[in-house]
Amino acid sequence: VLRAHTRLLTRFEAAVAAGKTGLDQIENIGRAYAAFHLEEPDAFQVCTAFDARPALPADGDDLTRRLVESESRLHGLCVQALENGRRDGSIRTDIGQAAVLGMVLWGCVHGLAQLAATRGDVLRLEAGLTPAACLDAGFALLRTALRSGS
Repeated sequence: VLRAHTRLLTRFEAAVAAGKTGLDQIENIGRAYAAFHLEEPDAFQVCTAFDARPALPADGDDLTRRLVESESRLHGLCVQALENGRRDGSIRTDIGQAAVLGMVLWGCVHGLAQLAATRGDVLRLEAGLTPAACLDAGFALLRTALRSGS
C-alpha cells in the first residue's frame, strides 16, 4: 500500500508542479488520479481499498503511521492546489473549505475514473462516448464549477 501511495504521490507532485494556476493544478491532480487508475489498476485498487486510520491506535506501529501520513500528503496536495487557485484568482472562494472541497472532488474524480476504467462499453453504447471523452467531459464540468467568475 505504501509503495502504491508513493507512486500516486509522485504523480500528484508532478501534476502540481506542471500547473500554472491552482485550477490547472487541481485538474492535473484529477487527471493523474484517473491515469493511475487506468495505468496501474492493481496499485489503484490497493490504495482505494485500504484506510489506515481505523487501524491506528495511540501506539500504532511505524508502518501504519507512515500510511496515514501518506494519505494525508495526498489529500494535502489537493488542498494546496485549491488554496493556490483561490490565491491566484483561478478558483472561486465561495464554495466551501478547501479540505471539504478536496474530498468532494476526490469522490467525483474517483467515479469518473471508475467509469472510464470499467464501463467503456456502456459509455459507448448509452452515450456514444469513449472513456477518454467521458473523462474530458467530467473534467470540463468540474473546471467550470470551480472557475472563479462562474
